Amino acid sequence: MGMIDDKGAGEIADAFLAAGQRVYKYLHDNYGKITHGKYESLDDSFKTIMRASTFATTEAVGLAIDAMADPVIEIKNVIGTAKEKIEELKTIDNVIKLAADLADLASGIIAKDPNAIGNAVKNLIDQIKPIKSN
Repeated sequence: MGMIDDKGAGEIADAFLAAGQRVYKYLHDNYGKITHGKYESLDDSFKTIMRASTFATTEAVGLAIDAMADPVIEIKNVIGTAKEKIEELKTIDNVIKLAADLADLASGIIAKDPNAIGNAVKNLIDQIKPIKSN
């Protein structure tokens, strides 16, 4: 069982901030190239990710996650990998799915729900693996 301390929570918040900035860059770079509905969907995920970057510092402190030996490293790694994938993806549908999975992780942290966090990390890993920059 891993525990998130205040330093680790800050690192997770920083990782969410970087991922949110990448989603925002994608939105900005593709404004007018994607449908309004898809833009709104991605924008909603962006907002959730940014909220997590604000709240993770306080909300994640003290969380114990049974499914992870070192939750800070595992969460930071999956956020960082997802952030990098956003840059490589060619289709908006894959970006929306990846951003939604990041938002699910953010929501789990804000809700202090270890099961939701573990599931979101697994879903992100499953989502990242098959993406081949399509």
